Amino acid sequence: MVVVPRDTRRRTWLGRALGGVLTVSVSVLIALLLMEGVLRLFPKMLPEEAQLRLSWEQEDFEQQTTDDPELGFLYPGHRTIVHRTNDFVVQIHTDEHGFRNPSPWPAQAHTVLVGDSMGYGYGVQEKDSWPRRVEQSLAAGPLINLTLPGLGPEQYYRFLKRFGVPLHPHLVLYCIFPGNDVLDANRFLEWEASGSKSLLGWEWQQNVGEERPPGFLYELEVKSYLMLGMRSVRKNLTSRFSSQTLHMPGGNIQFAPALYEARMDEFQPADPGFRAMLTAVQETKALSDRMGARLLIVIFPSKEEVYLPGLGQSFPDMVTPVKQAIAAAGTHDVLDLTDGLRKHASKDLPPLYFEIDGHLNERGSALVAGIILEKLHE
Repeated sequence: MVVVPRDTRRRTWLGRALGGVLTVSVSVLIALLLMEGVLRLFPKMLPEEAQLRLSWEQEDFEQQTTDDPELGFLYPGHRTIVHRTNDFVVQIHTDEHGFRNPSPWPAQAHTVLVGDSMGYGYGVQEKDSWPRRVEQSLAAGPLINLTLPGLGPEQYYRFLKRFGVPLHPHLVLYCIFPGNDVLDANRFLEWEASGSKSLLGWEWQQNVGEERPPGFLYELEVKSYLMLGMRSVRKNLTSRFSSQTLHMPGGNIQFAPALYEARMDEFQPADPGFRAMLTAVQETKALSDRMGARLLIVIFPSKEEVYLPGLGQSFPDMVTPVKQAIAAAGTHDVLDLTDGLRKHASKDLPPLYFEIDGHLNERGSALVAGIILEKLHE
């Protein structure tokens, strides 16, 4: 009889246990790598919110902005910029001031438009954007578009004051998107209070300050499709509003309503950004009156607000608090696009928005132009 020493038996058991742990770890690692590879090959398998965030990360829109201490930033003049996302590829041609207009500018314009990406024609060719459609159908004179993606309500007013007043317009279109305008108003207030001369540089510093130091785990969290999908699934499980995709003739629309859930507390007078938005509207109204121009406030709903109620699903109303507050502040010429868009937002009709991105597609832009023209012809 051979007696195996106790230390040898202990080392043999420990070796088997470590071998088992190593085998399981390698198997899990291989499975995770396979899942990561599959998601990179087929990103449509990701949850809708994850696809939207991925689209933001992969967006190619290098504007090479210049800092402006009063306006925040400007785009370069006389440039051709390629704007590429997972939904579209368009060319942006800027005028001598960095906006999306024919060049050179006229000495006088009938209409001046201020706002953010909802007025920019984001994702569509300029000729197909709703501002150009309004200009062509109105046939009353040139329309100068002073919108830029990423602006907020106070910036709309300041862009109108600097660039719009010299054009002596008869009509001012002031676009509001409640989905991010209160957020952008708060951001602009914080930037001005910081004393920084660069809005985009300040934003970059704010974002970097909230991130973890560069390293493997940080890169894994930021770049991994699997991690992105897991975060979106966790968010959907804790939210009242689930992401989903609506299949329609001629295309699909993805909804990520949970993105807006955390912002609902902003829609009240106690919020500084909400008050700043109302102040900017009042400033714009006073400036329009001094110019002798008509002011029309155009409110853009999110695609979730347009489609989800028609599907029998609840979604927070971001438009109504803004519309009511503007009316209470004394500005009554307001056009809420929600009902007009909902009339054409059916699962049996082609989509009005891009599949992943939240902006109006060519069909949606044409519809908005028609609604605005109908309001103006009243």
